[in-house]
Amino acid sequence: MRFFSATVALVAAAAIAVPALAAPGAATPAAPAAPPPLPVPPAPSKAAAPLTMEGKAGCGVALVAIEQIAVKFPAMFGNVREEDRKMTLFMMQVMGRQGQVYLDEAFAEGARRDMTPAQVYTAGIADMMSNFPTDFEDKSAGEEFAAKFMARCLMPSGMPS
Repeated sequence: MRFFSATVALVAAAAIAVPALAAPGAATPAAPAAPPPLPVPPAPSKAAAPLTMEGKAGCGVALVAIEQIAVKFPAMFGNVREEDRKMTLFMMQVMGRQGQVYLDEAFAEGARRDMTPAQVYTAGIADMMSNFPTDFEDKSAGEEFAAKFMARCLMPSGMPS
């Protein structure tokens, strides 16, 4: 359940952030005040290691889930302008496609290790959850997790150390 809640939180954060990125400086009439920006992860001091099989499986599951939630529940975007809604959905679909690539790679590597798809999936979820914040009262912990998730899963060469 924590994973689903985290996925919904990431989708909601992306739904808020992507329209702002799509049209910088453009304000929508009667738009609610934007939340503070997510913290930017620090630049890595050394070259980041590529995602492991477990990392690819975890990122893949999360990214595909984000896309599927956005596609199945478009009402979550609320009163977002149509152009921004389309851009946000497009970005979520790109994230989902990257997740599919990660899953394909993780399952192929798992097969080479004589692992079943369920074992690869479980290892991926465990890897993702090992990075999940445990202090649910600290709002910045969730924001930090979201920033690290984005860096890790969408920009693996820029993963903070």
